Amino acid sequence: MITTKFVDACQAIFGDNLICVLLLGSAQRSDTTPFSDIDLVVVVGKVKTEDLVSLRDFVRSLDTLVDCSVLGVNEISEDPDLFRIGTHGCYQQDLVLRHAEAIWGDNFFADLPHPSTSVVRRSVLEKVVEYVWWVRRMFVESNRPRSFELNYQLNSRIVKIVRDVVYLATGSGIRTPTRTLWLNFTNLPFTERLSGENQAIACALLEPDQASVNASDLSEEFFEARCRLVNALYEFALELA
Repeated sequence: MITTKFVDACQAIFGDNLICVLLLGSAQRSDTTPFSDIDLVVVVGKVKTEDLVSLRDFVRSLDTLVDCSVLGVNEISEDPDLFRIGTHGCYQQDLVLRHAEAIWGDNFFADLPHPSTSVVRRSVLEKVVEYVWWVRRMFVESNRPRSFELNYQLNSRIVKIVRDVVYLATGSGIRTPTRTLWLNFTNLPFTERLSGENQAIACALLEPDQASVNASDLSEEFFEARCRLVNALYEFALELA
């Protein structure tokens, strides 16, 4: 099993510096599609470049797609409101990492102080802004070669925006399996404001079994329709923030 191999490699590479290995994302939710990768976070006492090189070489040897982040304990702010990992803010600590599955060691984040709710909500909105910006940039630069992989990334980001809108409206949904996320979304009072086209696209994107079909539709018409959906979702997010 890939996670077992990954843990064995981390133990060999980091030794006593290893604190925990966390599984999150679609693999933790048992929500994977043919395009999904395995999201892992490695927490160590201190990040060393030579260890990153060894981990990189191991990850590149794998046949399975792995998205791995390495975080040093000394890099984590004592103020939970200031937590950041890459482009992700404190929502990542409180709504994702705190609830991640520890596949080695104890989850370091489980007992950390909670950031304030208002800051978490702002952090979620910042993520929506980031994804909306990415979608718009991809849409305007549509003279670039299209691919199934890029199309799946587009679809995946739209699902994440839906997930974030549900959270902003209800306080839950970040870890909800995708199959049930649509039910939560359709129950929101403003969902009826979406056009029939937007509702149909969102429904299709929230059905994991349709991931390959959605990724294969490279038409400009469908891309434009997804852009309209993203803009509508962004308006909802701004209203809720």
